Amino acid sequence: MRTSVRNQILCKVLSCKPGPVNVEVTLGVNEIDHLVSVITRESYEKLGLEIGIEVYALVKSSLIILAVPDESLQTSARNQLTGKVSRITPGTVNTEVVIELNDGNSLAVMVTTESAQVLGIEKGVPLSALIKASHVILGID
Repeated sequence: MRTSVRNQILCKVLSCKPGPVNVEVTLGVNEIDHLVSVITRESYEKLGLEIGIEVYALVKSSLIILAVPDESLQTSARNQLTGKVSRITPGTVNTEVVIELNDGNSLAVMVTTESAQVLGIEKGVPLSALIKASHVILGID
């Protein structure tokens, strides 16, 4: 499988909650972190998903929202992964921020340069990546 999506995290399916139209799939990123994906029932059946199989969680860098880690932060995004900034590539309009997660995975995130400045993003700073469940695409080899 090759795609243009930069964020590709290998996960294990932990649970599946089927509904008439969509299926909520919970994924184990590592021992601590989980991701939730909501896909169509048709996609769920086509992929042959079941507990224990490995899947790739794919998320476009422009669909991730960055926030300063705060346990009291309430958001409608189902997924929150926290790590430290390992690289910043500033641009005139957008800035690319790469966050190194605790397990060695990394996330590339595209934010406006103004937002990067407001958040005080610099190398080594902890940040949380917020991802809606509907933005997590699943893929299998």
